Formats: sequence, structure tokens, C-alpha cells
Amino acid sequence: MPDVLCHGDLTRINMMFDRDTNKLAAIFDWQLIHSGCAAEDIASFIVTSCSMDVRRNQLDHLLETYHSELTKICKGVAPFTLQQLQQAYQLCFKGVMLVTVPAFPYFIEKRAADPEMQASYISHVKSTMEDFADNLDKYHSPSSLTK
Repeated sequence: MPDVLCHGDLTRINMMFDRDTNKLAAIFDWQLIHSGCAAEDIASFIVTSCSMDVRRNQLDHLLETYHSELTKICKGVAPFTLQQLQQAYQLCFKGVMLVTVPAFPYFIEKRAADPEMQASYISHVKSTMEDFADNLDKYHSPSSLTK
């Protein structure tokens, strides 16, 4: 996949949405901007900002929608295939996990205002770590490496 401009910290706390339309209005906090894989920002957003249900049950739809919209913007020819995006996401997911998970205790302790919010963060971390382990089993087991 060709390199693209990556935000580097694409999470919902770095986004502002229009109240009336619920559409993205702005993205903030660009100090980690770099050239990289498009799947980096997608994985970062999905890991940090999507619920377990969305991550587990809507991932294919999210990636298909992203690729479809990108294809429209690029006048019918996206710079990479959907399959390339899906494969890159699986790799970037693991990288995002290795960078993001150590920060979760900070968010649980400092950002979660009440026990219910803390429990929600803890549940999110647990389900994300389960998905990380499943990803390793699925894409890096001896049988998958010989395919």
C-alpha cells in the first residue's frame, strides 16, 4: 500500500462533530502527523473509540465503507484494494494495541469520573485484549503462516 498522511492519534477525543448533522467537523491534535499506512489511523480509531460490538461485528462493514468512500473521492480508483486494506488493518491493529494498552490505566484512573465509567473503560480494555489474542491466533498460528 502506498503511504498516506496519518494523523497518528486518531481518537474520538481529537474529533469535533457538528451538533446538527452529527458529521465530522474538525480533527485536532496533529503533533504525531507522519507518512504511513492508511490502516494506522483506522485501527487507532477502532481500538480506542469503538465499542466491542462495533469492533467485533461491524469491522468488515467499516472497512468496506471506508474503501468505498475513498474510491469515490479518488474518482473510481482507490490507491489500494479492499483486501490490501483489510490485511493492513490486521497488522496495524496489533501495533496500535502495543502502543495503546499501556495508556489505558491512565485513562481509567485519571479520566474516568465515576465507578461506572471506570468499569466501562476496564470492560473496553479487556475486550480489546481478547480481540488482540484472537487476532494473533487467527493470523499468526502455525497453520495460518503456511497459507
